[in-house]
Amino acid sequence: MSCKASYHRSASFAALALVSSIGLFTGSANAATQTFDWEAIATGPASLGGLAFTGSGELTADLGVGGDTVTDITGSFISNSGTDTTLTVTGVGSGRNNMIYPVGTTFTGPPVVGEGVSFTSVSNLDSSGLAFATSGGTLGMFGFFAPNSAAATGNAYGQIPPPGAGSFGVGLFDLTPVPLPATLPLFASGLGAMGLLGWRRKRRAQSVS
Repeated sequence: MSCKASYHRSASFAALALVSSIGLFTGSANAATQTFDWEAIATGPASLGGLAFTGSGELTADLGVGGDTVTDITGSFISNSGTDTTLTVTGVGSGRNNMIYPVGTTFTGPPVVGEGVSFTSVSNLDSSGLAFATSGGTLGMFGFFAPNSAAATGNAYGQIPPPGAGSFGVGLFDLTPVPLPATLPLFASGLGAMGLLGWRRKRRAQSVS
């Protein structure tokens, strides 16, 4: 079972939206973003149906109400077949929806459920999953269980290696949110204090005039 990395989406949105609005953290004023550590884990050798490649790295996603959209991936994969084959991740590939649903996070509405319906995710990926662009071609990871399922157990994720690089295998796929910089709360507090000071000065100037 993948590690259930739970965090408060509302708090993450509030802090990240504040920084993204001034373009210092996300580089975009349109969406809050979050960085995650990812890990593809084999519970057995590829010869017995385990993942053909294990790997780890970081990914960045735009946080959404119904699911998070991955915008960048870094890291690498190494063969689980006893060879020294390594695939360097070069970014987000094509052919999949490239959405994530971090386990323990509450989402609402499409694409998993209907408008106004909420669920707490049990699977980091849906049946479409993630496309990793690598030095050896596109590698796909996807979930066997829908994020709104009752539970996701066992080897809940599948992997399709680049053409000619291996066979389909099953295993685990973990996501762990990377903590925000320790200075961010102080930065946010400073912005709030500056805003309050500016408001008071404006009110004082208006009263004098």
